[in-house]
Amino acid sequence: MAALIAALALVIAPVLTATSASAAEPVTTNTLFFSRDGFTDIDQEDLTMIAGLTDSGIVVTVFDGGDGSAAAWVAALAGNGVLVIPETSSSTPVWTSGGTSAMSDEAAAAVLAFVTAGGTVILGGSENEQLLSYLTGIDYDGNWNDGGTAGPWDLQIVEPALPAQLTNSNGTYPIDSFGTWSAELLAGVIPLYTGDSGAEMAAGKFPVGAGFVYSFAYDWYPGDETEDIDGRVLWNQLLVWAATGTAGAAPAAPALADTGLDTTILWTGALGLMMLGVAGVLVARTRKLEQL
Repeated sequence: MAALIAALALVIAPVLTATSASAAEPVTTNTLFFSRDGFTDIDQEDLTMIAGLTDSGIVVTVFDGGDGSAAAWVAALAGNGVLVIPETSSSTPVWTSGGTSAMSDEAAAAVLAFVTAGGTVILGGSENEQLLSYLTGIDYDGNWNDGGTAGPWDLQIVEPALPAQLTNSNGTYPIDSFGTWSAELLAGVIPLYTGDSGAEMAAGKFPVGAGFVYSFAYDWYPGDETEDIDGRVLWNQLLVWAATGTAGAAPAAPALADTGLDTTILWTGALGLMMLGVAGVLVARTRKLEQL
C-alpha cells in the first residue's frame, strides 16, 4: 500500500504543483528549524530566517535538539521534509565528532538517514562545515575559509525562479577558498552562486543520496540598512526555493511516520486515481469521435 501511495504521489505531483501555482496558494512544506541558546542566535538571525520561511506559507516547527539523542531528533524530524540549521558560533557547532549536547553522533547519523531518504538540510551563514563533511562524506572542513568579497554573486544554474544575482547583506560570508578546491571537493557540490570570477561560492547544493544539503553564505542578521533589506529579499527567494522542493528535493517528509499514514497523502493518491480516470474517459471519447 505504501508503495502504491508513493507512486500515485509521483504521478499527481506535477498537476498539484501547477494548480497551486496558478491559484497563487502558499506552499506548506513542513520544516524543522533548529534554534538553541548557546548554539544559535535565537533572538536575531533565527527569527529573521524563520520569518523568511513562514512569510511564504511554509510551516515551521522550532526544535532545540532536546537531549541531543537520536530518539529526540528522529521524533522531531518525523513529518518534516526540511531541516534548517542557521548560523552557529564557530566555537559551538551543532555537531562535531564525538557529538554535542544538541546533537550526538547517533543523532547526526539520524540526520544522515533523513537526507539520504530524500530530505533537505539547509545550513545558514556558511557554518557547520563539520556536519556538512559528515553528511557528504567529503572533508570540506579542512578547506572551508569564509569571508570573501561583498559580492555580487552570479547564478550558475538555469532556474527562472531564482534571482540572477545575490547581493551583500549583513552578514554574508562566501567561501573564498572555493577557487582552490580539488577535483574531489568540486565533485560533491553544485555551485549555485559564485563571485570574484568564480573564486568564491556564496551558495552551494550538495547531493546526498536522494536528498540535498545546502550551504548559504548569508546568516540572516536583521540589518535595517537599505542594502541589508534589499539583499535579504533575494536571499529569501533562494531559501524558499530550496525549502519547498523546487530545488529538486522532495517537499514532503522522506518517510511516513510510524504512527500511520498521513491522510493528506491518502487524499492525494485518491485524487490521482480520479484524475487518471477522467483522463482515460476523455481519451476514449476522443477516439470515439475520431471514428465517427
